[in-house]
Amino acid sequence: MISEKKTKTIEKEELNIFFEALRETKYENYEGLLKKHNINFETLLPFAKWSGDTYQRICLAKNEDSELILLCWNSKQKTAVHSHDGQKCWVYFAKGDFKEELYANDCEKKLVKTRNVKEGEVTFLTDDIGFHSLKYKSEGLGMTLHLYANPI
Repeated sequence: MISEKKTKTIEKEELNIFFEALRETKYENYEGLLKKHNINFETLLPFAKWSGDTYQRICLAKNEDSELILLCWNSKQKTAVHSHDGQKCWVYFAKGDFKEELYANDCEKKLVKTRNVKEGEVTFLTDDIGFHSLKYKSEGLGMTLHLYANPI
């Protein structure tokens, strides 16, 4: 869980260093590198934008095999049930509390699990695990940082 928070904002160059470090570790140390590079709500604010209509997706970095995407949320916003087209997906919950619903990866897409995810946690999902949806439960502004291994 990410608990150390500093108010210094991250520069684009620092973000690129973080992204390259992820690539070098084959994306398996996402949570550890978030801590090491001090990636959190405050440091991501310069890249953020919000809308009252739907959550916003901002691509922060991309290469031939991965993408780092910032999602900015307002109260009660949610995603549709979706897969990740064969990609690995890590989600860092930078600000706010969320509900994640996991669905079977079959024709019926049956709800198999609901979990509450708290600020600071990291989750992992592949299509083998199932499909999912996210809903922002907190009041005010929320933020998640998604790492996809293989660009979407």
